[in-house]
Amino acid sequence: MHNLEDVPSRVTIDKDYLLEVYKAQWSDIHHNRTQDFEIAKLILGGFLGLSGLKAFGDTPDLTITVAIIFIIICLFGILIAIRHKKLFNEKMNAIKICDGCPVRSRT
Repeated sequence: MHNLEDVPSRVTIDKDYLLEVYKAQWSDIHHNRTQDFEIAKLILGGFLGLSGLKAFGDTPDLTITVAIIFIIICLFGILIAIRHKKLFNEKMNAIKICDGCPVRSRT
C-alpha cells in the first residue's frame, strides 16, 4: 500500500483524479452513516418488540428467546458501530492527506 505522505513534493496529482478520490471517500462515509441509522432502527424495533411481548400474556419461553435474539442483534450493532468508527477515521485521514497533495490542473 502506498503512503501519500512519502510522495515527493515535485509530483502532482491530477485535479479530476483527486476529486474522484474525495467523492469516493465521502460516499463511503455517508454509506456507513446510513447503515448505522438502519442498525439503530433495528435495535429500536427489537426493543419495542421485546417490551411489547406483554401483550401476548405470560410466555417466558418466547420472552427469553426474543431477548437472546435482541442481545445478539445489539452485539452485532456494537461491533458494526466500532468498525464504522475506525473506517470513518481511515477515510478522514485519506481526505486530510489529499488536502495536502499538490494539484495539477488539465489545460
